[in-house]
Amino acid sequence: MKKKGIFFGLCICLIYGLLINTFWRPFAYANKINDFGFADIGNNLTFVPVVYLFNNLISCKYMISKYIDIWLIFIFLSSVEILSYFFPYLGTFDFKDILGLLIGAMLISFFIKNII
Repeated sequence: MKKKGIFFGLCICLIYGLLINTFWRPFAYANKINDFGFADIGNNLTFVPVVYLFNNLISCKYMISKYIDIWLIFIFLSSVEILSYFFPYLGTFDFKDILGLLIGAMLISFFIKNII
């Protein structure tokens, strides 16, 4: 992947995450909008792509391969979420967060396979 494409993708993900977390989530909660959990998992959709793109922006090489790296990041972030079920000081467990991480991993995989 070229650095400009990586940087552009990283900026898109970060702007999306900022908009969801800063504007949509408070708006949905304040107005009691039922968005089927999107306000809760909105940021999780970008976690895997941001980590993957940031790693490629810094090192410009894969840890193992482009797809295995994506799934390793997904497994690591999901493991932290699952551990928060048993250790509450790590965070709050929510199955929807794992679903958001999975969708984010599939989106970045699709993006890499079909666009780059």
